[in-house]
Amino acid sequence: MVNKCQDIKIKYEQLADRFESFKRYAVDFRKNRKDAVAVKKGIKELQAWFENNLSSKIKVENMPSPFAEVFVANGLPVPEKETQIVELEKQMEEDCAVYRACGLEMWAEDIERSRALLWSLSEEKREQIAQEMQEGKIAIFMPGRAVQYANAVDTLTKKLKPVWLESGKERIVSDGILDGAHIIAELEKIAKAQTVGIPDEPYLMLTKPTQTSESTSMTVEAQLADIVERNAKRKKALEEFSMMPPEYAAMQKIFTMRAKRDKRFLRMNPLDKNTLTRFVSIPLSLGKFVPSAWWSSDEGRLKFSGDGVRAVPIKGVRFSGRMKL
Repeated sequence: MVNKCQDIKIKYEQLADRFESFKRYAVDFRKNRKDAVAVKKGIKELQAWFENNLSSKIKVENMPSPFAEVFVANGLPVPEKETQIVELEKQMEEDCAVYRACGLEMWAEDIERSRALLWSLSEEKREQIAQEMQEGKIAIFMPGRAVQYANAVDTLTKKLKPVWLESGKERIVSDGILDGAHIIAELEKIAKAQTVGIPDEPYLMLTKPTQTSESTSMTVEAQLADIVERNAKRKKALEEFSMMPPEYAAMQKIFTMRAKRDKRFLRMNPLDKNTLTRFVSIPLSLGKFVPSAWWSSDEGRLKFSGDGVRAVPIKGVRFSGRMKL
């Protein structure tokens, strides 16, 4: 951040010098035309630098639609990959508006404290975000650990309910179910102390919103090993973690809210309608059950409970890349 501030200061001083030079040359433009044109070119280059480096906008080339599976479910052609401009500040405002509508005012307030940081994201982070989005991931703003895990049971069961559409109408989503003292105890531990890689500050979560989770047909032990192997193969600065319950609920809510804006979608199930996501970063219970979640269409709610550890085709892991702002 210090280097970034120094760069800004240097560029600003250079821009001020060029403006002063241009004013001097403009006094007798005919005589100084060549020098004035050269200085003006330098001014435009510096202005472009400020636009690219002090902006919350990120250009993403060959970006696939994150709603591909929703298009298919509605019998609509999936859009071709295209270059898009992702405006992070606008997205932050939209995500915070969703959280406020859910009664998560403290989530929104915590996230908004990082607004200014969006304007000075490093070029490396910008490239990382663009690359992840080119691979089909979406970005969701998340509050820091203590805020995120305060009253986690209430957040998971009553606050972050996904959108559910059938025949163009929004169906009622019941309160979620969180079954198990073990999960509750582990969530309370995370609220009190830094564990499992959840940042203390607000962050940007990058994840794939697919109907099917990843690393399926594996035991929990194999899934944990697969996370390590995936990160080694990725060779990226942004590490991937096993998604945690509040991240899962936020993904379900934010993804379906964004998809709801497309009025062509008459049908939309929340994710995991036929699959299950395991939270393998949470320790197993004494009975050797892994905390998990899924969408129950029969009951119209998200369910959080313990599940067995054996390899099953429909039981996988979702990945969360956590980028501090």
